[in-house]
Formats: sequence, C-alpha cells, structure tokens
Amino acid sequence: MRGARGVISFLILLAFLFPLLQLAALENRAQRAADAASEDALFLQKKNALELDVKNALRQALWSAQGAEREALAGDAGLKLAALEPLVEEHCARRGAIADLWFGVASESEITAMLEKTRSQRAPAKCSNCFDLAAPALDSRGNPALLATALLDADALSKKIVVSRNGLASLPLAAPLFAKSGTAGFGATLYFPERNASSVVMLSEGFEVETN
Repeated sequence: MRGARGVISFLILLAFLFPLLQLAALENRAQRAADAASEDALFLQKKNALELDVKNALRQALWSAQGAEREALAGDAGLKLAALEPLVEEHCARRGAIADLWFGVASESEITAMLEKTRSQRAPAKCSNCFDLAAPALDSRGNPALLATALLDADALSKKIVVSRNGLASLPLAAPLFAKSGTAGFGATLYFPERNASSVVMLSEGFEVETN
C-alpha cells in the first residue's frame, strides 16, 4: 500500500513538474531566438553601415576631383578613385569584411551571379566586364590613362562629374569593353565571412556629383 502511495505521489509530482519543465524549455528557446534576432539585427546594421561607407568613399573621390578642362577633371577623378581602392578595402577588412572595388558594366543577372559566386568561393567576385579602379588604358592620343575615365563624363565649367559612358569619347579604344547592355558604374563586392553573406554596392550610370 505504501508503495502504491509512493507511485501516486511521484505521478502527482510529475504532473506539477512537467508544465514547469515545458515552460523552462520554451523560455530557453525564446531566449535563443531573441539572441539570434539581436545578432541578426547587429549584423544587418554593420552591413548597411559598411555599404554606406563604400558609397560615400566613392562619392568623395569624385567630389574631390579638380581640373580646368573636361579631360583633366575626369582624369583627376580617375586618379582619386584609383588611390581610394586600397584604402577602402583595408577599411572593410578592419570591420570584418572582404571588399573588391571595381567599375564596369553588369546586368541584373550578372550581379545576382556575382553574389552567388562570392558566397560559394567565399571571396568577392567581379563580373566579366568589371575592372580594378587602377586599370590602365590609352587615351585618344595614345597617352597612358586610367580606364575608369571611360565611365566618367566631366563638365569643367559647371564642375560636375557624371557616371556615364560618354567618357568613352576620350578613350575610344575602350568602347568594346563597355558596349554590352547592363548597368554601368563604380562599385564594390563585399563578403562577410562571419555569415557567409555578400552584397554589391554601386554608383550607377547617371549618378552625378558637383566637385568642390
């Protein structure tokens, strides 16, 4: 009889404990979910901030360009962009991201492929018609120039620089490189190893800045 009462008491205890155990498990799951959501929010905040840093750096390089003539203004902008590339990539590295700055022409499908390739190879990918900011070229007179100026249209009188394929007027030999359809511009591919995440930021064709 005593044994039966012990079993009954044990069952009654379990009846009280089981809801408490379930509640504790739910609380643990809720806490883990909250922690994960917090980490996701922090990562998204960091990612957005870094993308904005890259865009602002590209814009600042164009803004700081100087030149009394069209080609001189575009050429100086190209030099500022080339000098910027290692600085921005180092800035991103200090914040836990791997960056590759570039300029060129890419379609929507190519940008999607760049993002997927970046995640699969765990390193930034460029499109087939994208080049480093310091890539060399020859101008219309056969003099050394920066290929980036092919996508820079400058107006020295109004002190404006526009991301545009009109810049090819000074680099006619480069025309075949940018003849394909798609979005032309200056940008970067970012890879975030901690999340195996990728993003592309871009100052697209038509972007305009008034120089200082």
